[in-house]
Amino acid sequence: NSRPDIVELRVDFLEKSIRSDERKMKEAIGRLVEACEKVAKIPCVVTFRPTWEGGQDDGDEETVRTVTMEKRGRRGRREG
Repeated sequence: NSRPDIVELRVDFLEKSIRSDERKMKEAIGRLVEACEKVAKIPCVVTFRPTWEGGQDDGDEETVRTVTMEKRGRRGRREG
């Protein structure tokens, strides 16, 4: 049985209707993180890659940054 060591959750792959709504994005990220870390017991990292980094959307990077920092801060983990 092969399991990954970590999962990258790419926010830029969420539907545009979710990415453009801060509340919906928080809910979606929360559900995804919970599914990885609590249900599957696999740590995850949440990322948003703009098109210039090979991502799917340039979107609102500030909203994504705010949402992902809130999630990390709430769980007491910060990088950088």
